[in-house]
Amino acid sequence: MPDPVDRWSHRIIERVAQVTGSKPHFPFGAQPAPFLKWALASDRAWQSPVVMAVQAEAGLLVSYRGALELRLFHSGFTS
Repeated sequence: MPDPVDRWSHRIIERVAQVTGSKPHFPFGAQPAPFLKWALASDRAWQSPVVMAVQAEAGLLVSYRGALELRLFHSGFTS
């Protein structure tokens, strides 16, 4: 990975994923995750007229560097 921010993000998020037993996702690399799609689906972000993502609190100053896919287990529930 040539980009230093990508290297840092990958190193830190991979470490957190190992500790939490979660699966990391990144917006860069060979199989980038659909972060813009996820952001827009959250109803807390939208596309600006110049096609940049705008986040409700951060505005244009937002950078999606990674996400953790958590496994949630529920006990005591029946369907």
